[in-house]
Amino acid sequence: MGRRVVVTGAHPLAGELATGLRARGDEVVVIAPEAMGSVGVGCAFGSEAEVKAAVAEAATRLGGIDQVVH
Repeated sequence: MGRRVVVTGAHPLAGELATGLRARGDEVVVIAPEAMGSVGVGCAFGSEAEVKAAVAEAATRLGGIDQVVH
């Protein structure tokens, strides 16, 4: 079983990293200002409440979090 990973950021490298992690068997949720389809959670990083809610949503989707990549 792979790791449960949260990737943060809107940069194209975040999407590429998420793709690579999924290819090696990890479960990935991307937290970015605009959700990236079914694998993303939208979040305004300037809002502490939104960040907490996004991390909670990611943890729920993944069944926990093993690693965060920022």
